Amino acid sequence: MTTNDANNNSDSDLWTTIDRLRAWLDTHNARPPQEALLLRMLKLSEEVGEVSEAVIGAIGQNPRKGVSHSWADVESELCDVVVTALVALGTLTPDPRGALHAHVAKVAERSLEPRSAARPRPANESEMPEHEKPVVVPHVPGWARGGRELCAQLGAELGPLALCVDHIGSTAVAGMAAKDVYDVQVSVADLDEAADAFEAPLAALGFVRSPYVRDHVPAGREAGEDPGDWAKRFWSRRGGAASAVNLHVRRAGSPNERLALLFRDWLRATPDAVPAYARFKCVLAENVPDTGTYADVKDPVVDLVAVVAEQWAAATGWRPHA
Repeated sequence: MTTNDANNNSDSDLWTTIDRLRAWLDTHNARPPQEALLLRMLKLSEEVGEVSEAVIGAIGQNPRKGVSHSWADVESELCDVVVTALVALGTLTPDPRGALHAHVAKVAERSLEPRSAARPRPANESEMPEHEKPVVVPHVPGWARGGRELCAQLGAELGPLALCVDHIGSTAVAGMAAKDVYDVQVSVADLDEAADAFEAPLAALGFVRSPYVRDHVPAGREAGEDPGDWAKRFWSRRGGAASAVNLHVRRAGSPNERLALLFRDWLRATPDAVPAYARFKCVLAENVPDTGTYADVKDPVVDLVAVVAEQWAAATGWRPHA
């Protein structure tokens, strides 16, 4: 048996055991499913507390008990956290293995993807958007006009490969609080061709290429979607006199191009939803350290909105760029 075979078998045994533990809990549970799920998630906080207690005991910082735990105890408590989290994940989704692997891949792509030496890089790593502290501000009426002017400028600079240039995101929705950063989507026929052609004109406008090459696939759609269909190229602009911009280049007709337009248009057509979503973003921004975390927490909420927006699209006959 090869090492890979052993690892695959071990992984299979792990998930079989997690599924058995979840099923065992289900047989001893008399609560409604949603309450059971909530309790299993809250159990995580108890397990994390036991890790902290074990660490304090291992380093002898409890003045009454002294050294009361070993580092093996800490290891055991950490494993309890992992098992509890996996059982909760298995309760939440029918494919916990796929959900975990997809999320680890996303984290690796964000954190470990090497930059091309040919791509410009900010002198200070903290200038990269994912390291910013998110600040959500009240809606600025001038965002709409600024977005139109920015899209016109980008369309002229990028030329015919830019099939459509759209102002998307929260700054494109009337009354919506947002980070004071424009989101612009450029729709193209071929991502690699466009990326090569756009590099020089975007650099001249102050944009820096980021390593992200794929968007988040909405929860519940992972099994039926090809992750390659959610590919993108991404640039950002920060600092200087020009406005801050996140520039998303996506393939025309792709699901991520469609979702960006649908999300914007549904919010525009549903003004009653704007204050609630704005409030969520304000609270989130106050409680996370950086934009990367902000995006990770916001993704599941966007996934939820997308379900409702798709129903609206079906009922109204909405189409991208219509």
